[in-house]
Amino acid sequence: MSGPGVAGAIYPNAAATCDLVSPRQTRTLPLGFKDGTRLVARITGRRNLFAGAWTVNADRATPRKALIITGAARGGTSFAASAFLRLGVPFGRGEKECSRRTHEHFDLRTAFQAGNEAEVRRIAEDIAAVHPVWAWKLPDIHAHFDRVERTVAAPHFVLVFKEPVATAFRRVDVRGVPFDRSLAAVLNDYVQMATFAAGTSAPVLFVSYEAAMANPEAFLAEAARFAGIEHYDAEDVIRKVERDAKRYYPDGREGDSDGSP
Repeated sequence: MSGPGVAGAIYPNAAATCDLVSPRQTRTLPLGFKDGTRLVARITGRRNLFAGAWTVNADRATPRKALIITGAARGGTSFAASAFLRLGVPFGRGEKECSRRTHEHFDLRTAFQAGNEAEVRRIAEDIAAVHPVWAWKLPDIHAHFDRVERTVAAPHFVLVFKEPVATAFRRVDVRGVPFDRSLAAVLNDYVQMATFAAGTSAPVLFVSYEAAMANPEAFLAEAARFAGIEHYDAEDVIRKVERDAKRYYPDGREGDSDGSP
């Protein structure tokens, strides 16, 4: 099962029947925060929409915390990381420790993917010693939540969910993975995330990428509350998140993976 997709639709085996635009010819620059709000309000006639976030185990939140941001690859985790970063949550001890494009901590990513729990613990402790509230974003975490619980103090999880067909298509576009395999993998990722959330006592913030994009001010309020941030300039945060999106999608396509501007 494979084939290109256009305009929100996936066409299995389309290449055998018609000449469509290749996924690699499409432009994937996301709708801006303000544009999304206006579009949904115009369609529905409503502005008081779902904030795009829902918290469980809020009574277990602690003043010191590590925000663990994860989700399916190509599933909106960089957007969520950008929102927390622009709200004022650090992702390391200094800017050079993290990718400017994906906001992933280089050394934490390397240690985690290698299964080096001692190094993950050391880096996490070093960051927490400087910042009582900090964040770590990595899609791979959703497959190894136990590893985080063993190595990071006071984890508060941010689980990002994006419409699965769109997420699967992103993998087709970027990696060339067959669509049916990609969709099955995305759905499996979400099952892993939901299963973990159902069993943990740690605070969890569920994020709907589409709803957050449609109602940014309300989403930022929920994200700030989860992070323990009381004061921020919503317009400034939105402007910076949109700037980050342009860095992630230079010329309408994903940038280099090393985080170069």
